[in-house]
Amino acid sequence: MRLSRVKAKNKKKNNAKSNIYLMLSKIFALISFLILFIVIIIAIGTIALGLDPNWAILTFESWAIIWCVLTAVFIFVDIFLYIKIRHKGEIITERKQQKEEILHGKKIFVYTHPENAEGGIFSKTYIPIDENSVLRLRELIVTAKELWGNKENN
Repeated sequence: MRLSRVKAKNKKKNNAKSNIYLMLSKIFALISFLILFIVIIIAIGTIALGLDPNWAILTFESWAIIWCVLTAVFIFVDIFLYIKIRHKGEIITERKQQKEEILHGKKIFVYTHPENAEGGIFSKTYIPIDENSVLRLRELIVTAKELWGNKENN
């Protein structure tokens, strides 16, 4: 019961972070469009109405450069946030793909030595980590090659 509450809290935190990133992306787009709108108004005022080039505090060229720089910065930040969200999604998907084992109401974390060893005979030692989790230490005792030998010789 307690483990499911922790998972629910972690899921809410991850969703909240993703929502913040998505909100930042929308805010960046809105600011960029507002500055573009200002640049268009300044261009109309300067070109069509014949107003002084400095009538909007800065010149048209300065406003255009500001818009270009801010838009480039926002694009880079959006790309960074997208990669970060995507990477977190891959990590979460990886964790979901791993089969969760539960023994006596405790989550089991498995460590195999040597890593990625398959076949053969393994010892299994259970080591309590805390009240909600246990480490299953799998140690290779006899390799499959030693156990079965070369099948080609038979």
